[in-house]
Amino acid sequence: MESSLYIRSVRENLEDFWAAVSAAGWSAEELLERAEESLKHTEELLEHAEKSLEHAEESSKLGVKPLEHAAALIEKTSKLPETAKTQQPFSPLQLKELRSLSARTGIDLPQLVCFNRYAGVLMPEECTVYFAAGRAGQNGWTVFGKNSDKTGNAAFDSELYYKNRQISVVNWYDNPDGSHIIGVAAAGSTGLKMGLNSHGVAVGTNYGETVLAQKKALDVDQKMAGDRAQIAREALTEKTALAAAQKAVAYVMEHPMASSGLLEFADPYEVIVVESAYDYVALRRIRDEVDSRANFFNILPQLNRPGNISSFCRYHRSQKLLKAAEGGVTAQDLIRISMDHANGPGGNSICRHSHSMKSATLAAAVMELNGDHPEQSLIHIALGTPCTAWTSEEGHLTLSMSDPAEAIPEGFRNGEVFREFCLNEPKTD
Repeated sequence: MESSLYIRSVRENLEDFWAAVSAAGWSAEELLERAEESLKHTEELLEHAEKSLEHAEESSKLGVKPLEHAAALIEKTSKLPETAKTQQPFSPLQLKELRSLSARTGIDLPQLVCFNRYAGVLMPEECTVYFAAGRAGQNGWTVFGKNSDKTGNAAFDSELYYKNRQISVVNWYDNPDGSHIIGVAAAGSTGLKMGLNSHGVAVGTNYGETVLAQKKALDVDQKMAGDRAQIAREALTEKTALAAAQKAVAYVMEHPMASSGLLEFADPYEVIVVESAYDYVALRRIRDEVDSRANFFNILPQLNRPGNISSFCRYHRSQKLLKAAEGGVTAQDLIRISMDHANGPGGNSICRHSHSMKSATLAAAVMELNGDHPEQSLIHIALGTPCTAWTSEEGHLTLSMSDPAEAIPEGFRNGEVFREFCLNEPKTD
């Protein structure tokens, strides 16, 4: 079982989520019903896959040709139950992690399914990503950072909750190939806000404020669309930024993200930015340059919502700071960017502060990628307001990807550090 504080953190995030569901006018019963159907669909597909594998092995022994085997699989697929054709399944990886999370916390699986499927739609992240790709970094390899910003929920205001905000923790994820991921996530989520794998591939995510997001009202089927945080987590099973981006794009082409947004994948040599809004997907490959992203599109600017002042301020300020250090950008440079209060401190600064329900920065991470020894890549994480967490010994940590899971301090795993540094007053000295 997980610690009591971690379980409390997950339950608080779930309460926040269900309050947001109610505020949006969605039916909790309908979402739970869809979650049950999706779980059933996944089980049916996994059972079908196991039978198909058995059939393939038998066919091989009998000398059946590949085309004949393919035809047999198509016939078997056509006989799946109707629910299996209409409900979006979970990947085997996510289903395994959801089951494990349910067992470790004692929280019903459908509740966790709903949180992981729909929280990103109801409570999207308004973040800032900043990086120096390849030789733009001091050591000739990419340094990559992200500030994770989140709005509050006014309904989330009893003593059970923490400052109206979703609680962030540091998680360890095992990959099927034996590699692993260290990253920041909402307590109770199998997805990633930002993170790094032991192959030296990093990821960040952003919400994109587009005109399409305003025009497209989500129906129940659209609520089952791709979750950005989960796409990010599963893409980090790959060994390069390109392979991770290709995996993410292949997924969003079939299951568009439920809200417009960006995914940024980095390895020691390059960064690939993916912008996706429903039927639109675009990529940019960035090598040996500095760059940044806020909550609007750079490749698909025609889709941007006018009047997005905060994103404009954060983007141009981060560009100015990165350009000043280009060719020799260090992790410390990115940490300073994450604490920057120009145009504030407030909603328009990179380190965002708010005493209301508006977006505030709740975590930051900076990753140093190592091209010679990817397993020695470093991740620096600050939980809570960056300007205070980075400057306090208790508020941040540094881990090598060669460190064991036990190297993550319990306070970063269970939400204790987040509680201490969440929404602190700006530190300007």
